[in-house]
Amino acid sequence: MLPSSPRRRFVTGVGLLLCVVVLWTTSNFITSDLLEGGYNKPFLITYLNTSAFSLYLFPFLFKRWNAERRQGIADRLIRSLSPSPALITHSQLHSSLSTLPARTEAEFHTHNQQYHHYQSGSESAIADPDFDGEYHSDNDNPEVQLQPLPSQPDLGLTGQPKLTSGETAHLAATFCIVWFAANWTVNASLGLTSVGSSTVLAGMSGFFTLALGRVFGVESFTRAKVLAVLASFIGLVLVTHSDSLLASVSTTLPGDQPDPTAHVKRPMWGDALALLSAFCYAIYVILLKVRIGDEERVDMQLFFGFVGLFNTLFLLPLIPILSALGVETFEFPTRRQDLIVCAVNMVITLSSDYLYVLAMLKTTPLVVTIGLSLTIPFAMLGDFLRGSTAALTSQAILGACLVIVGFGLMGLEGLEQDEEAQIVAVEVHPGEHRRYDEEDVERGRRSGVRAGSD
Repeated sequence: MLPSSPRRRFVTGVGLLLCVVVLWTTSNFITSDLLEGGYNKPFLITYLNTSAFSLYLFPFLFKRWNAERRQGIADRLIRSLSPSPALITHSQLHSSLSTLPARTEAEFHTHNQQYHHYQSGSESAIADPDFDGEYHSDNDNPEVQLQPLPSQPDLGLTGQPKLTSGETAHLAATFCIVWFAANWTVNASLGLTSVGSSTVLAGMSGFFTLALGRVFGVESFTRAKVLAVLASFIGLVLVTHSDSLLASVSTTLPGDQPDPTAHVKRPMWGDALALLSAFCYAIYVILLKVRIGDEERVDMQLFFGFVGLFNTLFLLPLIPILSALGVETFEFPTRRQDLIVCAVNMVITLSSDYLYVLAMLKTTPLVVTIGLSLTIPFAMLGDFLRGSTAALTSQAILGACLVIVGFGLMGLEGLEQDEEAQIVAVEVHPGEHRRYDEEDVERGRRSGVRAGSD
């Protein structure tokens, strides 16, 4: 049974995760309505949403400016109180004490000698690898100079140093294009297929992650994971087949003229873009895992801020290029309603990603991955409440259920591995607190078998 504090932390994380599910589903419907309403600009919508991530840099810049301001005030205060930055020699110190009473001077020399004893011993302990634990004084040195001990690096949960601001910026520059492609393709798919189908297919990123993770050596295949992939693949086939049947049925009565201004749905293309989005996101997650190893090593708020900044700078030249090629004409929304929808969508994207990071830190990435599958029934429920029941066929519903079953199987497998990893951590390294991967679990099993055979 979890203690009260960890339980409260876990419950808070689950609550934040549910908020993320609602926000992401709402954002999908808003984007779909915006595209179907005539403002079919998926690239520009994605550009504005991802550029909003750069707002996360302002808290970091304010903290840095405030720290430098305080440091400057402290430096000026020290300089105003210090007569000279020169070192105080032993002879100068002795001459300045000549006017003091003999007892006070003797006491001061005693404390000064003890300080020399400690300072010289500390420096020798740092320099000498064979330090025996005893301090040795060096009274021949006439000057006393304070030298700070080497600072310890800020470590993550794995014991590796956390990324600096420069390293975080370099990491964001490497992955910002993949992140933008994942969001661009899913937004484009919302204008071509139903929200429910796009959500289901975009949720396949977990299974692309499993396949790519095996290639890069960060995941391993188990029976439960294979069953999960099969269940999700069958669900994918059912959803795609349902959309293809929907596209083949004509809703225009004989003699009616089609509306040339109506937004044309192309479910097959929309499903393909949703799958491409899932694949891009899987590449993003796996490469990020390979590069940093542990999510705790990077400040996710600062990372997303740099992603937004670099997307703003790098992708700005594409806007006139796409407009010249006729792929997407650059123009801001003219209707007041569209402007409000774009602004609301930006706020949702900005807040939901931040809440997603908080939920992951308060729970686990596995719990977040399972929880995000709730966007599938939420999206289908939204289609039903909005009267868009055409896409809610029995095949689509069954496919969505199979996708949820697949996520559930992966979740149960991950929970069992986490429990085994905790047992191995206690039995093999009871004094250490770090994360153990699947290789650690296997090594712990083998060591336990060898211990039992002995």
